[in-house]
Amino acid sequence: MTLAFASMPGAKGLTMALVVDKKTFEVLSARVGVPGGALEDVKIMKGTVFQKPDGVAPAGAQEEFKLPSGKKVMAEVVSTKVGARTYTSWIGAEGSDLEGVLLKTSGVGVNKELSEDPVEIDHALRDKGLGGKARTVVGIKLSYSDKSEMVLTKDPISKCLAYGMLLTKGKGFTMTVVSLRTDAKPTLTWK
Repeated sequence: MTLAFASMPGAKGLTMALVVDKKTFEVLSARVGVPGGALEDVKIMKGTVFQKPDGVAPAGAQEEFKLPSGKKVMAEVVSTKVGARTYTSWIGAEGSDLEGVLLKTSGVGVNKELSEDPVEIDHALRDKGLGGKARTVVGIKLSYSDKSEMVLTKDPISKCLAYGMLLTKGKGFTMTVVSLRTDAKPTLTWK
């Protein structure tokens, strides 16, 4: 939900300031703002986006899901009711190569699925590594039938930010992680 701030009008350059437990990678507190500006507190939501409010993951059946290439993977089918509307998602099953990856979703106003098989890529960061070269993080690029894209990673710092999301693109917006560091110098005013 924190990433939703970045899509608001006037949010260019928006930065998140997180206090993270270095052992568990749990986010303890979060604030959002632009460098030199005031920060606003952000509510931290526990769990994942696929959990019910009571914290119990919805039960789902597993079934084979056919990728665009014809390859089959196991998926958990999760149906969620919002009011009178039902939304169904196919998510890579636990233990599969695509564990936790959204493969397809359908419901009122939403109907998308992978338009090509996920592919491993190097996501470029602004951070410099050895020899002054730009650092990269290995991610999985996901392209969907609605022309949206995501890049996910298992990098533990990124998982603290947005469940491992390095990039998300949709109609008229792009949000991307540009820095993943543990030695960052403060750019935000914490007062």
